[in-house]
Amino acid sequence: DAAGRQSPELRVAVGTPEVRTLGEACDSLGVADLCEGAACDQGVCSDRAECPDQVHAIPYVAGDAPAWGSMRCTQDLSAGSCGGQGGRDVAFAVTLPEAGNYTARVVFQGEPIEVQIYARTLCGAAQAEIACEPARELPFTADAGVVYVWVDTVSPGAWGTFEFTVTAD
Repeated sequence: DAAGRQSPELRVAVGTPEVRTLGEACDSLGVADLCEGAACDQGVCSDRAECPDQVHAIPYVAGDAPAWGSMRCTQDLSAGSCGGQGGRDVAFAVTLPEAGNYTARVVFQGEPIEVQIYARTLCGAAQAEIACEPARELPFTADAGVVYVWVDTVSPGAWGTFEFTVTAD
């Protein structure tokens, strides 16, 4: 460093992470181990597709007419890698009819609200995130089935009503 100090040499063996199974303890960063067919959720391999108890994911089918959502009576229950800690959340359980590229869109009624949108293959596991954007549009690629799309405000005081859609690209 600038003062001329030096630390002793540190050698670390780097190898392939161990594979863990459901219920086993895991490294949430995925450095020491990885969960097989699951995600590391709070230090335990989990296939928790369901949302946490406090979250009711609104069902939606990609390509359907817009769904309406509101931030009015919501709270901060999740955050994406692109932000959202401290803001109000709404989750949608989006059924994708086929594998492909999709775009989730949020259009607020009245004044626009700053949001992040993120998608996960497992609702309750942040490590299952497949896309995150600090914007009102989220392009993502996913297999057929259910993907959980979260709309998350930047500010805890922000709320409003919005139109939600997911379309195939």
